[in-house]
Amino acid sequence: MGNVNQIPRLPIDNIFLTPGNVLIHVEGKFSKQRAQAMEKGEGYNRYYNLIRGSVARVPVVYQGGGLIGNFNPGDQVWVRGGKGFPIKDVDGTRYYVFHEWDIAVNLTQRR
Repeated sequence: MGNVNQIPRLPIDNIFLTPGNVLIHVEGKFSKQRAQAMEKGEGYNRYYNLIRGSVARVPVVYQGGGLIGNFNPGDQVWVRGGKGFPIKDVDGTRYYVFHEWDIAVNLTQRR
C-alpha cells in the first residue's frame, strides 16, 4: 500500500471535474497546513489567507444556478486558502481543486 499522504499524479487530460469545482494552478508553493491554520486564526496574519492563481480547467457540464459560467481557463483569481485538494500533473505541475464559491476575486476583466 502506498503513502496515504502522497499527492495524486494524473495527466491533465484525465482530470474531470464535477459541477461546482474549478482546477486552479497556484503560482509558488502552497502549504495546506499553513492555510488551514490561517483560516482558524492560529498565529498567522489575516491578510495572507487569499492565494493568487489562474484557472486551468472548469467542468464541461454547467449546473444551473452556479458561478461556473463566470470563469474561463486563464482567468487570474484569488482563492481562499486551505480548501483546495492538491493534484500533481505528470510533468510535476501542481494544481488544486477548489469549489467555485472559494474563489474570492476574478481579476480578469470582460467587456
